[in-house]
Amino acid sequence: MLGAGIVYDGTLTRADGTIEPVAVKTLAPGASPTEHAQFAKEFDLQRHSCQHCQGVAVVYGCGKKGNALLIVMRRYVKSVKDHMELPYDAPLDSVRPPLPVGEAMLMLAQIAGNIRELHAANIRMQDLKPSNLLIDGEGKVFLSDFGLAHLIVQTMPQTAATSGGGTPNYSAPELLDTEMSAPTEKIDIWAFACVAYELLTGKVPWQGKSSHQILMSVVVRQAVLELPEGTEAPPGMPVLLRDCLADEPTERPTAAEVERRIIEMAAPWLAPADAIPDEGGGAPVSAELEALRTSLTRAFEEQMAQQHALQQQLQAQQQVFQAEFQEKLGNLSRQLQEEMQRLMHDQMMQMQREVADVQKHVDVKLANLSRQLQEETRRQVEQHAATSGGAVGARL
Repeated sequence: MLGAGIVYDGTLTRADGTIEPVAVKTLAPGASPTEHAQFAKEFDLQRHSCQHCQGVAVVYGCGKKGNALLIVMRRYVKSVKDHMELPYDAPLDSVRPPLPVGEAMLMLAQIAGNIRELHAANIRMQDLKPSNLLIDGEGKVFLSDFGLAHLIVQTMPQTAATSGGGTPNYSAPELLDTEMSAPTEKIDIWAFACVAYELLTGKVPWQGKSSHQILMSVVVRQAVLELPEGTEAPPGMPVLLRDCLADEPTERPTAAEVERRIIEMAAPWLAPADAIPDEGGGAPVSAELEALRTSLTRAFEEQMAQQHALQQQLQAQQQVFQAEFQEKLGNLSRQLQEEMQRLMHDQMMQMQREVADVQKHVDVKLANLSRQLQEETRRQVEQHAATSGGAVGARL
């Protein structure tokens, strides 16, 4: 079983007649329509991922046999989980041992690099665990089973993005508790620490606990995995695990930072076999160390390229912002001028109305005064006439 599907061995005959062994994944009989839709989404996302990331298991295509969906992918030798299991003839009381430190560190360096590539492609794994890590014939490790993976930034059709939880033993608090902050790519950093713990101790994280007990330990009590005393590991590994298992996602390091620290810690545990002379004329270095140094250089170059692309994107956004700002400023200036003209026109019209009202009031006052003056003049004339007539009669 792999995720919600069943995996069969098969062969792929190419156009040139060559035959390649492949793995064919399909759903178990009786799968629901929801599981069929999820299965198709898994194919879309894993195909998208392997096109952008060298550390993702290669998917060749998807087909249909009857009503069954099929995903055809490169066949790998085994998973990391199978690599760690005891042989079938081991005594029943045997305890699964940890991987040798050098092997574990080389494997963790590859896993960290694969996660870095995945995050650079804006995808989070969301179900990182040993059974989803596949090993090829050269010992290289690849990410697989994208049934729960999720696009961080929409760079392909929405049907390629899926959501959901993960395996509780490797799940970050924000996956276990839906009331916490929304999951980000930092859930893979938490899961990486759990995988590192398992490789170095041989024990499954939170071994023996139920899902509810893990929830209580991680979310409620905020318990943290710690390497048991006596675990053979680089001195910096306990600190890295604590950083990766920070309860607050934003406090966890990036995948690039994890890869850099893992590679630095791995150097002392590398065997000097297949030594390659150092280009600077120093002491020979092992093939593994040279490969790790190359990987670190590539990671640095990719990070610098991403920073350059981000700077260009930021400059383009600034130019767009400036253009939009200038346009909005021009529109605002025009609106302000129009508003000022309107206000001035309104004020002038108001003043003209007020002047007209005053003029009308003055005209009324003048008319009233004129009438009063005329009446007063007529009254005085009449009174003078009456007075003058009486005086004349008296003289006669």
